Amino acid sequence: MKWRNKTKKNAGLRGMVIRIHGTSCYVCDEECLTDKKYQHHSQYLTLDHVVPRVQGGSDHLENLRPAHARCNRYLNRVMQAKGASQ
Repeated sequence: MKWRNKTKKNAGLRGMVIRIHGTSCYVCDEECLTDKKYQHHSQYLTLDHVVPRVQGGSDHLENLRPAHARCNRYLNRVMQAKGASQ
């Protein structure tokens, strides 16, 4: 599927991930906020990569899960700390 711009691509992927996995955060299992008016809130739904892109992960649906913005940031910090300690 070709996308004209990243915003449309993200919106399309976001909708597909929600249809497949629902709106619960896969990290903490709490419900995520999905309304755009909450996009700067820590509980807003973001797409998290199961296998991070820096480790060869892709933007394919199999590698994407819904996560709160705060949980996504937390996982990123954990992954960075693991990388720094190796």
